Amino acid sequence: MSAAGAAVFLLLPMLIGTAVEDLGFSEQQAGLLASSYFTGYFLTGVSAFFWIRRISWPRIAITAYITLAVGLGLSGALEHLYGLVITLFVAGCAAGALFGLGVTIVSDSDKPDRNFGFVLATQQFLAAILFFTLPDLVIVPWGFQGLNFVLAAVSLLLGISAFWIPSGSASTVTVAGLRTTVNLASRKAVWISLVALSLYFAALSGVWAFVERLADFNGLSISQIGGALAVAMIGGVLGGLAAVAAGTRWGRKIPLIGSTVLFLAVFVFYGRGFQTVGFTLATSLFVAAWNYVLAYQMAIISELDRDGRYAVLMPAAQALGAIVGPAVAGMVILGVGYGPLLWMASMSIGVAILPFVFLKAHDEMAELPAS
Repeated sequence: MSAAGAAVFLLLPMLIGTAVEDLGFSEQQAGLLASSYFTGYFLTGVSAFFWIRRISWPRIAITAYITLAVGLGLSGALEHLYGLVITLFVAGCAAGALFGLGVTIVSDSDKPDRNFGFVLATQQFLAAILFFTLPDLVIVPWGFQGLNFVLAAVSLLLGISAFWIPSGSASTVTVAGLRTTVNLASRKAVWISLVALSLYFAALSGVWAFVERLADFNGLSISQIGGALAVAMIGGVLGGLAAVAAGTRWGRKIPLIGSTVLFLAVFVFYGRGFQTVGFTLATSLFVAAWNYVLAYQMAIISELDRDGRYAVLMPAAQALGAIVGPAVAGMVILGVGYGPLLWMASMSIGVAILPFVFLKAHDEMAELPAS
């Protein structure tokens, strides 16, 4: 479920690059497409707070998979900007439902750090396959249209998984004593961490959305870029699996701070110019660090959410960042170029990581070695 929900975001550089090359859109117009998708994603994520535990989970999944495929299929049939804004908005609504459902299921588990890491690794593995195959087999011969049709087909194929998920309900979900006591302090901490997650995602998605354009600006071909991004997805798999293997062995501050330092180093490298090998290595580190740290961020929020109602807002927080990030990034690139964008992203990440570093959610659990 979460793999389908995250697929368009993970393929965002390819989607935006293809829209620019094949449909003749500017970076700002292509950023609008990304923002429309994540607006739908965001609205569904916010509304899920009210219905995610009231409706049968298989019913949610089946409806969302079909809607996602229809939205992407219609996007493949259109070339006008505002028509695509509408169809990608619909697809985003469906993807938000799928990802929110996946987050809810994992948040109810006993080891959220490891389970979120496994989910993120699975998403990256699917994206790696698509990055390896789509550029030469689909985008070159069929362009933006073919890309959307293939993504629609993949969504329907993944939809088979809907028949094997638990039914889920408010009365059947319990979480081992962690969420029996709800207080205002914990809810305030949840909201602070959700805002921080949104800012973090805005900074990272603003760079990620245009990393293909940045590579093109440095003279890389579409095949070189596609191969580099495919390798980067493998880095994402390794990042997620690293969170699975480590658990809370080193607590959470070290992964949070270490990943942030790595992001800053990658952005400095992007700003100095690069060739294929350097771009591949830097982007692999970028994606690996993102998936590694995200598992811990989501686990922190999950544990702070003692009554199990607010974790479902994580996709909405991510989507809000993904709405703002590409839209602002497109305007910054159009106005002053890639350098200022990288500096803005660096400063935003530095600010956004602080609440996660200093949150004292279940400190005693964070100090225990992973079993």
